[in-house]
Amino acid sequence: MWISRPGESLGSLATRLILWGDRDMELDLIYYRRRMAEELAAARSAAHPAVRAAHRELGRLYEDRIADLQAGAHRSEPHLVTAA
Repeated sequence: MWISRPGESLGSLATRLILWGDRDMELDLIYYRRRMAEELAAARSAAHPAVRAAHRELGRLYEDRIADLQAGAHRSEPHLVTAA
């Protein structure tokens, strides 16, 4: 299991992890924006009103997640990863 690079200080490891976290957040924002646009496009092209509403709701959920990430709410939520 990789923990740190040989000779790397804890400070530089912590800095690198923080920077990776920001990169991950940017990747999340890109993904959520793309999915929001896809859902809204699907809503516009759907023939059935219930399908349009479902796609609009999914688009709204992605929009809410984008707002949460941009507001920094992800920093205060615990992030638990289960052991395999």
